[in-house]
Amino acid sequence: MKVSASGLLLLLLLAQPSASSQVESRPARPPAAGKALSAAARKAGIDPAEAARLDSKPLYRLTPAELDRYLKLLQAKEPSLRGRVITLARKALGQPYKLYLLGEFPFEILDPDPLYSLKASDCVTFVEHVYAMALSRNWRSFFVTLQRIRYMGGEIGLTTRNHFTIPDWEPSNSWLVREIRVPAGPGGTRPLVVKTGRRAFFGKWGLGKDFPEKTVRTEYYTPKGIPRVLPRLREGDMVQVIRSFREGSGEGWCGHVGLVGRLPGGTVTFINSTTPKVKEEPILHYMRRNLDLNPSRKARKRPLFLGFRFLRLQEDPLAELRKIDGPSAPRLTIPARRGRPR
Repeated sequence: MKVSASGLLLLLLLAQPSASSQVESRPARPPAAGKALSAAARKAGIDPAEAARLDSKPLYRLTPAELDRYLKLLQAKEPSLRGRVITLARKALGQPYKLYLLGEFPFEILDPDPLYSLKASDCVTFVEHVYAMALSRNWRSFFVTLQRIRYMGGEIGLTTRNHFTIPDWEPSNSWLVREIRVPAGPGGTRPLVVKTGRRAFFGKWGLGKDFPEKTVRTEYYTPKGIPRVLPRLREGDMVQVIRSFREGSGEGWCGHVGLVGRLPGGTVTFINSTTPKVKEEPILHYMRRNLDLNPSRKARKRPLFLGFRFLRLQEDPLAELRKIDGPSAPRLTIPARRGRPR
């Protein structure tokens, strides 16, 4: 029996626990959370009144000094890495979206935007900042870890930044996340070829045309395969949204990213930074909406939504990173000369 895309998604949604189409705020704090917060404050050496203020303040309204103290508090309050990731992701709900907001200033002036932002995010910086904060105990460790995630080998520079998600960001951060591959049934996955466009990309800065290109062959989950994948996902895993100008061509790229959440009833959600702000919604709602938009996108010659890839958050990323960077991980360097993509 053939089922249309809309019909298939209706069946998928009916099979999921009910949930609103979008979650605008963090779930209500359980009654015991107040005692846990006070205990964490004492352990972190923070006044309980200040701890309550930091805990309730949106992430994007924290100053760097406040974030320094909040990270100490969060480490004391939440021993689980995944717990810290989801706490931080939801603490960022409502953060304004701003595309192309980060650069290498003050170390380089080719892209003169700053190396971090708390006040705004785009999809990639949202994921990077949340992961870096969850792995850190203070401002200094957050800042260094963030740059290790953003740059190949932790070497700050425009040409060493992980611009291309699947060819560059993913292998550079294999210590942090790894691709999830599970059986998805007939038609549940499709091959995907991803190519870089470094020469054209760096040409915008007049950097020449001798940058090496890279081709990655992988696969993605189609809407048909998503029901088999959702039960395997864990909070804090990474979501990649796959797009292409030509459906069926086999070529595409990661056009958007976010994090996996899960509501109390079991609904799998997608927490992501998108216009106008960071939001959380059931991932099947996101999928249905984007499939419905494909006809108009095709007419306007805009990229089509194809499906998803998922990356599993490592259990102990810093231990994995020490295998690469050594005992002083994370390693961070300022290049003496312009680097080249690897």
